[in-house]
Amino acid sequence: MREWLRYFVADRIDSAENPIDAAGLLSQDREIDEQKVSQSFGSKEAYFKTFFHDVRRVQDYDLFISETLKPGERVLGVGSGRCANEMMLMERGYQVTCSDLNRPAQYAEIKGLFPQVEHIDLDILTGPASERYDALICLSVVYGFDDDGLERFFENAHRSLSDGGHLILDYSGSPDNTLSYLVHDVLLKYEAKAARTIKSRFYTNPRVVTAMHHGYHRNDREILIVASKHGFELVSQRNYDFLTEFERSFFFRQSIKKLPGFKTGIRQLGRAIPYTRMFDLKKT
Repeated sequence: MREWLRYFVADRIDSAENPIDAAGLLSQDREIDEQKVSQSFGSKEAYFKTFFHDVRRVQDYDLFISETLKPGERVLGVGSGRCANEMMLMERGYQVTCSDLNRPAQYAEIKGLFPQVEHIDLDILTGPASERYDALICLSVVYGFDDDGLERFFENAHRSLSDGGHLILDYSGSPDNTLSYLVHDVLLKYEAKAARTIKSRFYTNPRVVTAMHHGYHRNDREILIVASKHGFELVSQRNYDFLTEFERSFFFRQSIKKLPGFKTGIRQLGRAIPYTRMFDLKKT
């Protein structure tokens, strides 16, 4: 396990407030332009366009989920957020309950589009769901858990499943390996320093590079060891999205846009640092 740091350029006076991502890539919870959000609840079509069809990782989640879920299963989404994948499953006829620490800010709008939606408040780190489900879906959540949190997550996920149930999990972030280290802790760090130097010429207040905690990098083996300890066995695993980790870099992003063939080569290299890693884990 390695701490996942995001490097930002910020005002020295108030570096913790409104930092600028030096790589120009927003974090997961701000990936969608907030200006579009208020316009996305006018219809189901607008909702799915903004939160499903226009988000690469959500599309990847759906590919794996669609191949993994079985007809008739009762499904609980853990850390559902705006519930895009869950709502798509509901539209396809699955019985789905969403959950998060609290209801999303736009829950009333979501309920207006999908009157049948059910949402429960659930902190998976403090206890299991009050009912047992055939399948749990947890997407872009566990990368933020430390070792103790990951242990508690798998323990309570196991207790939330019926016998023989399964957990569909996305780790959301590249594994802990040499290439990931070079991209996240070397390249992006020095790009941020270069951005600080450039921005300092245009601002009265001095600029600084701020490292912010964003979670943890873990390799597949580390994840599966903890899962096995708490009564899960791997059924299938698949990786998606071999570009996003490189697209955090200004250099790579511009090269992908401007150099013919560069994108193909980087996508092959990116197989070592997939952004989306999906696991289907069966309760034993």
